[in-house]
Amino acid sequence: MNIVMLSVWDTGGKFIQFCNAINEYTTHHADFIRYGTNYLDYPYDICLDKGLTARGDNSSLGGTNEIRKILSNADIFHIDMGDIDFFRSRGIHFPYTFLKINLEQYLKGKKVIYHHSGMETRRQGPAFSEVYREYKQRVLVSTPDLLQHLATCDVHYLPNMCPMDKTLYKPVERELSPVYLTHCPTVPYKGTGILEDIIPRINLIVEDFRYIPVVKKTHLLCLQLKQRCHILFDQIYPQISWYGNNAIEAASQGLVVLNNPLDKRYRKYIPPPPFIEVNNSDELEDSILDLVNNRKKITEIGKASREWIRISHDSRRIVKKLLRHYQLAPKWKVLV
Repeated sequence: MNIVMLSVWDTGGKFIQFCNAINEYTTHHADFIRYGTNYLDYPYDICLDKGLTARGDNSSLGGTNEIRKILSNADIFHIDMGDIDFFRSRGIHFPYTFLKINLEQYLKGKKVIYHHSGMETRRQGPAFSEVYREYKQRVLVSTPDLLQHLATCDVHYLPNMCPMDKTLYKPVERELSPVYLTHCPTVPYKGTGILEDIIPRINLIVEDFRYIPVVKKTHLLCLQLKQRCHILFDQIYPQISWYGNNAIEAASQGLVVLNNPLDKRYRKYIPPPPFIEVNNSDELEDSILDLVNNRKKITEIGKASREWIRISHDSRRIVKKLLRHYQLAPKWKVLV
């Protein structure tokens, strides 16, 4: 099969992981066309913002004609719907227009999968769900809490992939003094203020404790900085009862992840992670102090976290699930 993936920013970097896993671990071929970039600068296959003469591996790409050839040869289209407002704000009819290329001529007779994630789906999911149901389209979501927002259509949860055996996703040897805690305040609702209010109090109690915020860094630098740390505070946000790629990457690197409680209804989809669940400032502070005062726990939980990644998010496992969805996807119909 030839698979073409389309996305705006590739939020969370999940589509480049899908593309890489298909090309590395299967006999099928994937091309990933990304519209643009942001400061995270995830790796890319073909990025239109960076010009049409090169791929992410610096090999030759012959401009728009080469893009059209890739689209023509596709058997399956896998379309990221996570940034739908980007297109609406520009008056573009996505997913059927991409870089002034009318996709409808390429989608006819081909299988299509739509993929949803994030806050846009939480806000607009039910409206999309009715359209998908009417046209009998298959839909994937990145977190199981999104299933309820697309409940009337053929929707399925696909865990995000983690290439856990690649160098930057592996644990490195770390001394347990000082203890480094990191946090990535990428969006306002993560609870950054809660964490930063308690950091001074912890510093008064624990001399060898360090806080490393990761702000406005590329994805490569994020991975490198997290890999040197022991603990990740992901988020406290009750409206999102799951976790994202930040926590997945940290767990693969053997960090202890502090996260808001996960909805127990979704445990049927994936084994419960060995995260430390925190509801509020007091629980967050107590959990951090417990870890720095019982440092063997950091090592023990880190090992358990990596094993959980192997079971739940390893790219080799998840790509097999993705291929099954491709096989079951229906042929495309225009969504009105």
